[in-house]
Amino acid sequence: MPSILLALVHLGFFLTFSRNNLIAQLTLTQQDELLAQARHIKMKSGDVLPLTVKEDELVYFIVSGAVALFASVMGQALKQGLAVGIVGHEGAIGLQSGLGLGLGKIIPIVQNAGEAFVIKGSILRQLVDSNPKIKYDFSKYLWSMYNCIVFNSCIFHVKDIKTKLAYWVLLTLECCDHGDSVYLKHSTLASMLGVRRTSITLAANELRDLGFMQYSRGHIKVLNKTVVTDLLPVNK
Repeated sequence: MPSILLALVHLGFFLTFSRNNLIAQLTLTQQDELLAQARHIKMKSGDVLPLTVKEDELVYFIVSGAVALFASVMGQALKQGLAVGIVGHEGAIGLQSGLGLGLGKIIPIVQNAGEAFVIKGSILRQLVDSNPKIKYDFSKYLWSMYNCIVFNSCIFHVKDIKTKLAYWVLLTLECCDHGDSVYLKHSTLASMLGVRRTSITLAANELRDLGFMQYSRGHIKVLNKTVVTDLLPVNK
């Protein structure tokens, strides 16, 4: 392959890599060093992202799509669990491995298809250990994610299904950066919220009647966010 073509391919991957907000905070040199060690992947809806390979932990920097953070009772089927968070291009899956903190118990499941770059935790740790600012930025993100998971868990525990559905749709839109439209099947929403598909149908009809959204065969278009502001608490 001609050198000019190789350079263009590298530039394309570099620009895609930097669409991740955490990567964009790094210097160009640091981004280039990580990109040289990273593997680009396509994520399909429903995929469970493996967090280890050959005894090394993995970190996924998401550049498009959305990955749900799923909590499930150990040994139980995924459908008996609950999504407690969601990650898009603003963050990463398994970032704690870059800080030497281990795997944790959250199961990452691709909700909306997209792309990511995968880096071994041991390689990321080398960069983090040599740069206190990167360690601070990554730790700050993990603290923010921790607070979001706590807040989400509270909403899913005390709110009705209609409110949970509206909240999850808004979270997904924010992560996917798709404007006011997103594709989410009944079965996906039921799994994420830990409810029956019939409950999703009833809740979606209520939200449609409120003027919050249109919903047809998985295609959701949010029409007016303000109609649910009194239902949703503010996460400060």
